[in-house]
Amino acid sequence: MNLDDLTLRLERLDPGSMLDIDLPELARVFGMQVDDPRLLETAQSLALSHRCNFTTRGSTLEGTFEKDDVF
Repeated sequence: MNLDDLTLRLERLDPGSMLDIDLPELARVFGMQVDDPRLLETAQSLALSHRCNFTTRGSTLEGTFEKDDVF
């Protein structure tokens, strides 16, 4: 997946829907390392620009984009 693919997927998410992604894959999309402190900030910024939230689950290497269900 590349950044254009991720952006398109976020645009097409239905309200309330989620998109799970492994953090190593997300890091590759942004050209970063998994331990880069900017990775989560960059993901959150992308999420907000597409009316989504981005969260991670504790110490796992997974994240979730969730589309806002309020327009």
